[in-house]
Amino acid sequence: DTVMNSLTALCIVYLWGPLIEADIEWKLTYVGSAEDETYDQVLESVLVGPVNVGNYRFVFEADPPDPSKIREDDIIGVTVLLLTCSYLGQEFIRVGYYVNNDYEDAQLREEPPAKVLIDKVQRDILSDKPRVTKFPSISTLKTVKVEYKTLRKIVRLK
Repeated sequence: DTVMNSLTALCIVYLWGPLIEADIEWKLTYVGSAEDETYDQVLESVLVGPVNVGNYRFVFEADPPDPSKIREDDIIGVTVLLLTCSYLGQEFIRVGYYVNNDYEDAQLREEPPAKVLIDKVQRDILSDKPRVTKFPSISTLKTVKVEYKTLRKIVRLK
């Protein structure tokens, strides 16, 4: 079902400063491998704006990652989901969420099969403990505050 197989983030942006003349880009990326960024998947990218000073609220929704594009060895285990925001091509905030992919069934966790059974894997996004990185401010943006609300959890990888 589409609700269970999508990621949803509620983003609230507060802007103080002059008119923002270009779009703000929001991007959601699933890190497919800690060793090789070619396995990263951009799940969705959206341009918002141009916007004036004020409060903005929107829902950002994306499909889950394609497991066929993830190395078999990296499907089970911990990875990261990154929500980034850029202005004029310059990233100014990154919100990282740890993601744990594992079998729902305790027996499969204890004795994993040789080949990953995708339909038995559950993804748990630790949405209540985001890791926030702010980059040096962009001169056009006097002050930006971003609130990131809960990401809806995905029940299955398929």
